[in-house]
Amino acid sequence: MLKCLQTTLLLIQKQPVLILFLFAGIALGEVTSLCRLFRGDCGRNCTYEFVHRWEEVRLCPDPEDKCCAPDHYADQVQSQSLTTASVSTTPTASATDTSCGISNFSPRGKRIVGGSTAGRGAWPWQISLRLFNGRYLCGGTLISNKWVLTAAHCFKRFGNESQWRVVVGHQNLFVPNSSEIRIKTIIKHHRYLRRVKQISSTGNNNNESLYNQYLYDIALVELMESVVLNPYVRPICLPPEPVGPRCQRVNTPRRRSRRNDLYDFEMGDCWVTGWGANKETRASLALRQVHGQTIDHRHCSSYWNTTLGSKILCFGDGTTGPCSGDSGSPLSCRSNGVFYLAGLVSWGTEECEMSGYPSVFTRVAAYLRWIRRHIDSP
Repeated sequence: MLKCLQTTLLLIQKQPVLILFLFAGIALGEVTSLCRLFRGDCGRNCTYEFVHRWEEVRLCPDPEDKCCAPDHYADQVQSQSLTTASVSTTPTASATDTSCGISNFSPRGKRIVGGSTAGRGAWPWQISLRLFNGRYLCGGTLISNKWVLTAAHCFKRFGNESQWRVVVGHQNLFVPNSSEIRIKTIIKHHRYLRRVKQISSTGNNNNESLYNQYLYDIALVELMESVVLNPYVRPICLPPEPVGPRCQRVNTPRRRSRRNDLYDFEMGDCWVTGWGANKETRASLALRQVHGQTIDHRHCSSYWNTTLGSKILCFGDGTTGPCSGDSGSPLSCRSNGVFYLAGLVSWGTEECEMSGYPSVFTRVAAYLRWIRRHIDSP
């Protein structure tokens, strides 16, 4: 008989340095595989070990063995400790300032794939989407105190609201955080649902291009309760809506030239963030960031040697950018000192480092009416 138990672990060296809140569905009396659930190995000599807060619960069958944490956990924890010690944690914004698109720190770094760690508060709109058992699956973006925008394909396997939790204000996936919020409603784009149904009815999607599989890859998530906004939890600004060709208001989306099908803000100072895989490990404990250039759908089509519609935009050159686990995470572009949500991580190469194949994003500006229709409704 299976029973779902909350498992609170400590990741320790000689002294406790990091608490992990995880859940595990385990068979009662079977401790043989419990350590493996956390990707650990039972042994006598560990750099870091997992220890249950309830001392009577053993993670390994042999009482003399320890549940040794994987090497990449230790490397990332040590790296994060050094990074945290060298970065100022004094926010530049007031605690009462809830304006959208304001970052507390100057972002710096290289890339998510093998890249650098983002400072706490650098991306206050980045959220993590987890299953109720604590497993991280996707990223997302806070666009108000009660709404999150992410990729629709994140909910392809787990589509029930009760299965999910949203965590805000987080920099490290496994550092304790009380800001875990239940989901009230998941709204996937209706055309995405229709497209998935069409592909499923054939019984085989091998002949479908990646572009066709991920058409309308966007979803809104309504939170069960409003989040408390502060310097570490803040929404990003949605792209400003076009107001007509004769109006030249500042920040109004308009294409810079006929040769480049991008709005001004999409060609600004653009960053991708997420907890997805990188070259060194299968996943990242700490939030990572990468700076780069956006590519319009016409030029991106030539890279992928296929036709990509105007509801997508691309980023990078295929060797830098998002990877597995970054789905739904934001492409944040700064214009006139304010960050706007330009895109959501959708799809790319499986290897995440193939030169000439840029990462593909859902273009948020193409869905403004759909977004407003849902979040502005009473």
